[in-house]
Amino acid sequence: MRDKNTGIKVFIPCSISGFSVGKTCISVASSLPGDEIIARFDQRHNGVLAKNITGYKSGLSADSSHNSAVLAANMFCTYLNTNEGIVLDIHKKIPLGVGLSSCAASAVGGVFAVNELLGRPLERYDLADFAIQAVRKFIPSTDDSQVLSILYGGAILSRNTTSEPFQKLYLPKGLFLSIFYQEHVEYHTPDFPSWLNHFSNETLLKYAQNMGGFISALYTSNLDLMKDCFSLNELDQSLGTSIPCYSEIKSEVEAHGVIGLGIAGLGPAFFVLSPNSLIAEKSTQLIEKCFREKRIPFRGFQTKIDMNGVSVC
Repeated sequence: MRDKNTGIKVFIPCSISGFSVGKTCISVASSLPGDEIIARFDQRHNGVLAKNITGYKSGLSADSSHNSAVLAANMFCTYLNTNEGIVLDIHKKIPLGVGLSSCAASAVGGVFAVNELLGRPLERYDLADFAIQAVRKFIPSTDDSQVLSILYGGAILSRNTTSEPFQKLYLPKGLFLSIFYQEHVEYHTPDFPSWLNHFSNETLLKYAQNMGGFISALYTSNLDLMKDCFSLNELDQSLGTSIPCYSEIKSEVEAHGVIGLGIAGLGPAFFVLSPNSLIAEKSTQLIEKCFREKRIPFRGFQTKIDMNGVSVC
């Protein structure tokens, strides 16, 4: 256990859920944007409390029953049978409700920070269930790969079961991500089960076949096959119709050699996967130009895939 007068600061990457053709089962961690959580001992109370929340805090509550970071951390402390008083300062840099797994990031960050503060009584692998249970309280149909990619880094394929639940996927070297979302917009994420019913069985079968092709492309570094799987993703194309510039951006960046354009989760954030930094920079400039010409406020990030997951900083 750490000295009572010290604290611990952790960095938590965001996660692009539904990566490529992996809706409900593949997520990838991104270094930007990312949250920070500081955990400290506080002997004036028992259990874990949120002391300060900054950044994207609209809609967030410090109440233990309405905050996934606090909930996951308290579930963890209950499991350890410890009554240590701990406070969390939560710096939210991942926006809520855009498809970048903000709730999952908070849950992972809360339980990871407290585990480190208490001297790491459990291994990283043992923390997953606390974070997953906390996220499911707020998003019952959550994709476990969101939590797992944030915890372990890289791309995660999850079966969402307790039996051999996930696999960390191989990723070709040099991949870059460009992530974008509109600012100052109230988001209304569609309900996943009802949204999925809009597609025919034939479309969903082709989607599953493309997912197999995409995973094969990762392990063989077959960029042409990866591009093909992205281009045939009818589910993301459907979500993209509600995003300004999406069709225009898609044709522009594909012509400049990117691997593909996709929607983060159910949107409205979207991402571009590029084979190197030069193409990533060019595609980012094209997208920024499109948004500026239409005078649409936006945020954009160009970054590598985070291969390490949540970490002490």
